[in-house]
Amino acid sequence: SLNPNLAEAHSARGRVLGDEGQFDEAIAAHEQALRLDPESYEINVAAARCYMQLRRYADAIPYLEKASTTAAADFWAPGQAIQCYQALGDKQGKRSAALRTLKRVETIIAAEPDHGTALSYGVTALISIGEKERAMEWIERAMLLDPNNINLQYNLCCSYVNLGEFDKAIDLLETVLPKLQPSALVWMTTDNDLDPIRGIPRFQKMFAAAQTRIAESPRAS
Repeated sequence: SLNPNLAEAHSARGRVLGDEGQFDEAIAAHEQALRLDPESYEINVAAARCYMQLRRYADAIPYLEKASTTAAADFWAPGQAIQCYQALGDKQGKRSAALRTLKRVETIIAAEPDHGTALSYGVTALISIGEKERAMEWIERAMLLDPNNINLQYNLCCSYVNLGEFDKAIDLLETVLPKLQPSALVWMTTDNDLDPIRGIPRFQKMFAAAQTRIAESPRAS
C-alpha cells in the first residue's frame, strides 16, 4: 500500500500465495512484479516456481533461463529447467540445462565440498546426461557430508525416482515427510518428478499422513 511500485513486495506476496495454493492470485502478483522489474533474478525464479507448481512448464522455462543468465553462478534455475524440459519431452533443452547446471555445481563444490544442495542438483544433472554411476557416487557423498539437509534429501528422493529406484525414494521420503513445512507439501502435490510413485500404496499412505499432520497443526488451525 505504501509503495505499489515495489516489485520485490509483489513477488514476495506471490510466493506466499503460491505456497498457500492460491495460484490465481499468485500469478497476478508475479506478473505485476515482472512488469516492474523484469531483470531481477529473485522475481524471475519466484514466477518460475509458481508456474512449475501449476505444471505450466513452458511458461516457467523463460523465467528460469532469464534467471540463469542474470546470475552466472546460480545452479537452481538451470537445475529446475532440467525438470521442465524433461516434462515437455525436450531432450536437447534438458541436456543443455543439465550441462550448465553441472558446470556451476562443480565450481561451487570445488570451494565448498559439503554443499549438499549443490551436490543434489549435480546428481540431477548427472542423471540427465546419462552418468548414472557417477550420480550414485554423488548421492552417497552428499548424504555423508550433509546428512541433515532437508532440501538435499527431498531432491535425492526425486533423483532416486528418476533412476527407477522407487523403494529407495520412498525409504528416504519416509524420513523427509515428517519434517516438511506446508509449502513443501503443496510443492509435492504437483511435483512431476514424483509421478511414477504416486500410485504406490506406501507412498499414498505416507503422503496422506503428512497432509493430516499439516491440517491438524496449530498453524493450520
